[in-house]
Amino acid sequence: MHNHIGRSGDGCESRLEDLFRAMEAGGVDRTVLFPVDDKAEGAGYRSANDRVLEAAQQHPGKIIPFCRVKPAEGEPALQELRRCAERGHRGVKLHPRSDEFSPGQAHGVLELAQELGLRVVIHTEKEENCRPDEWRPFFEEFQGIHFLITHGGKGTYRTLHEVIGHLRNVWVDTSVLSMFRTSFIMQHLGLDRIVYGTDFPYSHPLLETKKHELILSEADDRDRVFYRNALDFLGEVKGAFLL
Repeated sequence: MHNHIGRSGDGCESRLEDLFRAMEAGGVDRTVLFPVDDKAEGAGYRSANDRVLEAAQQHPGKIIPFCRVKPAEGEPALQELRRCAERGHRGVKLHPRSDEFSPGQAHGVLELAQELGLRVVIHTEKEENCRPDEWRPFFEEFQGIHFLITHGGKGTYRTLHEVIGHLRNVWVDTSVLSMFRTSFIMQHLGLDRIVYGTDFPYSHPLLETKKHELILSEADDRDRVFYRNALDFLGEVKGAFLL
């Protein structure tokens, strides 16, 4: 879960061949992929979304394509989300900080995502508009959506279990999070909704795999985090299995 292609606004770049090399090194067979915050895209992410879908079509069974939209754009974002869903994207990535929107501005996108049966990945951290507690009302309102929040909320990790512990439609990736914070979340939230993510190219499968192996000593626990929970998150929507 949680990988990008493209050139980020901070200069970090990932090509498809880079991702495949990292996946091979880390023993990863299948990945969820979406665009990075490429500032060259201008309004929307249309061409970047198309590149992700083309990669999935060229490598069937290896890539699960998710699109990216900018909710603050309003109707154009809804049009792009619908277009992507019709073409084969299985979910959408929302990044409140990079794409400069508040949770409230994403309401229309979430309504449409629920209607279309899309999964929703949300960047979370301590900054305003990114905190899991700010998104909790939407997790509660849109029970038909499977949400994935990234990085375990970063600096809000200590209260994450209090915010989403009662919500069975929210999963968590702990990419680029320290071993201590990752372990804390697992201990307090449990393992059933933790999914393995790398945030490539910002981290690498080898690093994230080793972190989880050091924390999880039982084979069954590793299986849950490395792939079974991801299968539950992707799951079945309106009779269509997303894999």
